Amino acid sequence: MLQAKDFFYCYNKKLFSHLLGEGFSYIFTARHISTNNQFWLFEQSDELGKALVSYKQLDKAS
Repeated sequence: MLQAKDFFYCYNKKLFSHLLGEGFSYIFTARHISTNNQFWLFEQSDELGKALVSYKQLDKAS
């Protein structure tokens, strides 16, 4: 059974663009019920984890 830890909720537009550029597809997009902020839902994986680490390194360098 899938649990919340099996998903990554992305609220950052720059990170979202990075993930798309890395070839990831999101499951769906929605708005947070309380804040109305848009988010994109991705399935968690080792590859996604590596892409998140590379984004953090790129973001620190800029």
